Amino acid sequence: MASRSTFRNKQTTQAWQYKVRKEREKYYTDKKNIWDGIDLSLKKAMIRPVTRQQAEKMILEYEWLGTLPGASFYYGIFFENICGGVCCFVGNGGGPNCAKMYGIKDKEIAYLIRGASAYWTPKGTASKLISMSLKLIKKDYPHIKIAIAYSDTDAGEYGTVYQATNWLSLGIGLYGKQVVSPEGKIYHDSFITAWARKNKTTRSAIYKTIFKEGWTEQKPNRKYRYMYFLCDGKEKNMIYNKINQYITDYPKRPKNCDAGVISSIPSVQGGGGGAEPTASLKNYA
Repeated sequence: MASRSTFRNKQTTQAWQYKVRKEREKYYTDKKNIWDGIDLSLKKAMIRPVTRQQAEKMILEYEWLGTLPGASFYYGIFFENICGGVCCFVGNGGGPNCAKMYGIKDKEIAYLIRGASAYWTPKGTASKLISMSLKLIKKDYPHIKIAIAYSDTDAGEYGTVYQATNWLSLGIGLYGKQVVSPEGKIYHDSFITAWARKNKTTRSAIYKTIFKEGWTEQKPNRKYRYMYFLCDGKEKNMIYNKINQYITDYPKRPKNCDAGVISSIPSVQGGGGGAEPTASLKNYA
């Protein structure tokens, strides 16, 4: 049986984004850049909504999966009007099975699907970005009761930023299934559903088309699950009682892991993924 595909090489030491940041830091040493001389104080940094186009470049450069699926909410952290990081949420959760697990409706779940920060940003940037983005979602979208996220062990992730921002760890779960494009781009099965809805067609029609074009299907690896409450009172207690059985201690990276070495870091992956899917899915975008 063929091994499961990953868009980038599986990481066995440190997280992919950590390695990218270190590679960028080394490359840009002694070079003049637009962020030179700006105030990098986290206290003065501002978090505000951004467009998909603003988020896309950073996500495709730093994110492990190399794609930016369509999201509902995009937020960025700004240092003197220069964007240093972004995070992207889907506003209808992770599907009916996920909603059933928490005992709420799918539309009441915000799913953090992508996030990244530039190498030149200070320590704590990701934590502040995520924390403040959650506050904005709670304020602007009061119907949303929880946020969820996954850390991908293939990318060397253990959910450190979620631990730093006090999310609950819910152990390891199997995250649906995936489809892989001929170019190696990997999409979760839920995005097939989203593409079908957007284009007023059926999942089976899209599957039939992409499989003819050489796409394949695979099971994903198991991922660490995280959840954050955006509701209070009785609603919070109800959800807590529903998922209490899954709560675990935070997973930790093995102590014998080192930073590892990357011989080369791919630049921004153009021409595929996200709102304009690759290959035959362009017919539905």
